Amino acid sequence: MVVEQKFLSIFRVKIFISTESGVSPTSAGLPIIKSSLEGLVPEWNMINKDQTISEWIDSVLQSQGDSSGEKTETIRSFQQEIKFAYNEKGLGFVELIITQKIS
Repeated sequence: MVVEQKFLSIFRVKIFISTESGVSPTSAGLPIIKSSLEGLVPEWNMINKDQTISEWIDSVLQSQGDSSGEKTETIRSFQQEIKFAYNEKGLGFVELIITQKIS
């Protein structure tokens, strides 16, 4: 189900980790992304009842990427939008963006 969101007042956190010195984004960035998501979205089980944070990220990593190799998924609820993106081609990156509506 897609929920149309227009946030007038928002809180946004963006974590972007790119490859440096040949370190794979998978080994270097994913533990940081997972622990950050756990800390910033403590009500995860209300947003995604089917998967834990680790299971969700792992399923995105196992999904088919686009032509540039980027794998992206966004979860939306009435209060939040959580986007995870990953690309291991070229320089590679891991990105997490959490946007939350402020009442």
